[in-house]
Amino acid sequence: MKKDFFRKLPILETERIILRNIHLNDYSDIFEYASIEETSKYTTWYPHKSPSDSREFIKSQIFSQSLNKPVNWAMELKKNAKMIGTCGFMSFNDNSSSVEIGYVLSPFHQGKGYMTEAMKRIFEYTFIDLDINEIIAHCFVENHKSENVMVRLGMKSQGVKYKFRNIKGKLMDLKAYSLQKNEWK
Repeated sequence: MKKDFFRKLPILETERIILRNIHLNDYSDIFEYASIEETSKYTTWYPHKSPSDSREFIKSQIFSQSLNKPVNWAMELKKNAKMIGTCGFMSFNDNSSSVEIGYVLSPFHQGKGYMTEAMKRIFEYTFIDLDINEIIAHCFVENHKSENVMVRLGMKSQGVKYKFRNIKGKLMDLKAYSLQKNEWK
């Protein structure tokens, strides 16, 4: 993996989406979807109560980037430059050459294939350009939409990890999925 990869994510494009660094002026688009309880139902964070919560999220991403820690891309629609979600890396394990991915999409834009499209591009970049061996993902047991994305990406179920991660003060059971480079199409 490139030494300073997370400091500045490259711009990646798909047919309908630009994946780019998150900017401070994205706060209103983020607040639009992050303030909806449905959006945060299956995330590690609570709904944003004000635009300042969205600004703080952006600042935390920028700070993580400055430390070369895993961060997310902003998902921007090409047709209108609207930011509709984030996707990218939750963690990186150099010893096993693996990354854990995560994503969130505005409920106003779900069901249109945007997340699968964006993540396919990230998979390509991760396996080819970064030469990572394995991509890992987790989702709440009842989060079927997220699980469907993982299946469409060709990820294989690794079963349920019971009381796997403390999320919002509670140990949660999570479904695990993974895909190794040699299994990727």
